[in-house]
Amino acid sequence: MASVEFAEASHTYPGTRMPAVRKLDLTVESGEFMVLLGASGSGKTTALRMLAGLEEVDSGSVYIDGRDVTDLEPGERDIAMVFQSYALYPQMTVAENLGFRMTIMGTPHSAVARRVRRMATQLDLTPTLERLPRTLSGGEQQRVAMGRAMMREPQVYLMDEPLGALDAKLRAQVRGQISALQRRLGTTMLYVTHDQIEAMTMGDRIAVLKDGVLLQCDAPRVLYENPTNAYVAAFVGSPPMNLLSARVEHTWAVLGDVDVLELPLGRGLVSQLRSPEVTVGFRPDKVRLAPPGTGLFAHVEAVENLGYVSYAHCAAGLGERRKDIVVRCEPGMAPRPGTAVGLALDPAEIHYFEPTSGRRLHAVR
Repeated sequence: MASVEFAEASHTYPGTRMPAVRKLDLTVESGEFMVLLGASGSGKTTALRMLAGLEEVDSGSVYIDGRDVTDLEPGERDIAMVFQSYALYPQMTVAENLGFRMTIMGTPHSAVARRVRRMATQLDLTPTLERLPRTLSGGEQQRVAMGRAMMREPQVYLMDEPLGALDAKLRAQVRGQISALQRRLGTTMLYVTHDQIEAMTMGDRIAVLKDGVLLQCDAPRVLYENPTNAYVAAFVGSPPMNLLSARVEHTWAVLGDVDVLELPLGRGLVSQLRSPEVTVGFRPDKVRLAPPGTGLFAHVEAVENLGYVSYAHCAAGLGERRKDIVVRCEPGMAPRPGTAVGLALDPAEIHYFEPTSGRRLHAVR
């Protein structure tokens, strides 16, 4: 397999002023499962298409295994791509779809058949080999599309929202199969998704993009525990991090108006702020419910019971000052809606962000 590198690669679509991808610097190691994560319009699919040669690189370069492929045609890059639409040949059987490329290249029939059987075994498709695509489930069709790409044994596999058309149960099943297959084959894979659960459960590393800019690229746990800005903090994690606006008084971040909660900010963090406000962030599992009068006063508005865990959706403050806060609870331990509670925070588990830029504040050493 091969490494991939974007070196200040940019692309702007005709008729637009802002680049869809802006000076992307990203290195994918050989054999790595890299996920490009972002909302619609973040540039993740454009970056994938730039690597595939389907979109031009207006400035910068793209490398595959150290070779500059910026100006090469797609067929010269030795990559395979799987799209959200399966694009299977409807008149061909599963076996014929899998072996199509090898067949048109003149590979002997016996060699094609062996490769098809081996790929079908890896993807649990053996019982479907003589069936037509219209008789398959969505998950089976997606595996056939994956298998057809993998039959080529290219240097790099690209997947663009491959599970978007599947229902929740099939998505969970197929993403496990993709991850297992990638580990078994040791392939280099770039996988595009807007689903942070897919990203967190599949990728070796995740590259988070927003408005064409790479915000952070790290292992899933690092993104969850140490986001570099408020956008990553809110985008990664389910439920997302609670982000609250607080006013700064001396060296304290103050939440609330009548019943206030003062959090120690320190002079080092205050010196990094551009205004007397700061964004306070904490995960739902880092805040605990307490009796009223402890911590921040709030009311429970709704409770999500998921069996293995519950989430209490709380409201602190009124009107424009209202703050919505999600708290993780042990199964069956969440209070009823309407209950008055206190929200207790551990200062060691709190993140602080600059409100305008979203940049995370770091302690000055």
